[in-house]
Amino acid sequence: MIRVLKNEVGGEELKDFMKWLEKSERNRERFEKIRKLWDLLGSVKVLKVDHEKNYVMVRSKIRMEKAKGVLVARYLMSFIKRRFYVLGALLLLFGCLYAFFKFYGIFNLQNQNYVEFKVGRGEISKVILPDSTIVVLNSSSRIVYLSQQISRVVYLDGEAYFIVRSNRDAHTDDYLATFCVKTGEITTIVSGTSFNIKYRDRNYSLYVDTGSVIVINDRKKQALRVFEGEFVTASDKEGFREVSEGRRELHLMWMKGEIVFERMKLIEVLKELQNYYDFDFVFVRADLAGREISGKFKRDTPIDKILKAVAFSVGADIEIVSIKEKNDNYLKLLVKIK
Repeated sequence: MIRVLKNEVGGEELKDFMKWLEKSERNRERFEKIRKLWDLLGSVKVLKVDHEKNYVMVRSKIRMEKAKGVLVARYLMSFIKRRFYVLGALLLLFGCLYAFFKFYGIFNLQNQNYVEFKVGRGEISKVILPDSTIVVLNSSSRIVYLSQQISRVVYLDGEAYFIVRSNRDAHTDDYLATFCVKTGEITTIVSGTSFNIKYRDRNYSLYVDTGSVIVINDRKKQALRVFEGEFVTASDKEGFREVSEGRRELHLMWMKGEIVFERMKLIEVLKELQNYYDFDFVFVRADLAGREISGKFKRDTPIDKILKAVAFSVGADIEIVSIKEKNDNYLKLLVKIK
């Protein structure tokens, strides 16, 4: 569908696509959703990549014992007896582990190039990976991946929206390596779908926009499949929480330049705002930290206006102090909530 939107399809291939589109209402709805998202992404700044400058030579920074993959595989074998769909998870897991081993340098890849992309506060950038996967990175986020198309393992810290192509190459009909997103102890296994992942402070959340994905918690030895329109949260220590119905307008509003909170604790709201604005905060009254708040702000709204609105909604007062850092040209805000 991405190649159709890019006007790279013609002839028999275009006819086949039109037949598929007319086959069912579900196919038309799915294509329309991707088309609208594609139009939205067209307004997002594309990060221009100079691979000569951005390739980062590293040597297997991520520590992982070979036994971990064996333990996960053994657990999944026993889990199959209770839930049939985990059989598919097991097969995909082997593909993902193979990609992990390549990434970790087990098969003589220790000298390969790795690419790291970072997005600063208040910015959004779109990146196209070597396998044509589209990644939209939210503020204060980063991804790291191997600069070869054969490896489809991405490490994420922050928040990103992914549009992943199918595991089968449309030109050669060959199968590609399994696409995996690694966030702390949680691995997201993907095949031709779009989804949003947020991983900050060792807390994980997933919203599946189209298709389905499989998520695995390595530490808790949990695996589950999340389908289109569903939302799930987890932490590295506690494992997955109950899967619920997601709200697209809530989970993807950041791509439209809006910051949205819904029934979040005040301390969590302030931590989230720190991804967009440079400030520190301290609670004079500790009881205020757990108060819940809901709200929506434009990303270009001045931070002092947001903080005053947030404080008013929880019945608190704030004091904003400007602190001059070592660099005399730089002022940082300290917010006192009381």
